[in-house]
Amino acid sequence: MIGQSRQQQQQQLSELERWRYGIRQAAYNACIASTKQLSSAWRAAAHQFRDQASTPAECQVCFDATLTAWAQFSSAVASVAVAGPQEAVDAVDQLREAMREWDWIGTSWFQEIKRSGLGCYEEFDAPFTAAIVAKQVPERAFQETARRALGTDR
Repeated sequence: MIGQSRQQQQQQLSELERWRYGIRQAAYNACIASTKQLSSAWRAAAHQFRDQASTPAECQVCFDATLTAWAQFSSAVASVAVAGPQEAVDAVDQLREAMREWDWIGTSWFQEIKRSGLGCYEEFDAPFTAAIVAKQVPERAFQETARRALGTDR
């Protein structure tokens, strides 16, 4: 009877671990995918913003795509925060901060285009590009942390 109880406990622990692994894997995959989608949306928007022939309406469409992508990214980050472990939560917080900086620069760029009705604004291009580079480190760090948490780094 004691042996049967231990076996049952082991089975429950194994099921819990499989469940946790599945939750984490889904959260991490969603975060990675939404980071890529947000990056893609911002790159497309910047391409439009750089084009002096772009209209504010064309820029608005691209900017709206970044808002949608941001909502998906934010949701994915929250999923990681729930799934854990703390190391992944800390890594995704750093990634969110880098993406927020990039988003802030892009949003400021769009607001200036909307205000003036003109495209381009070279003064935003360099900080925007620098933010792309800056987000790469926390993006890679999150991916490495996710691999460790899932045990796929071995």
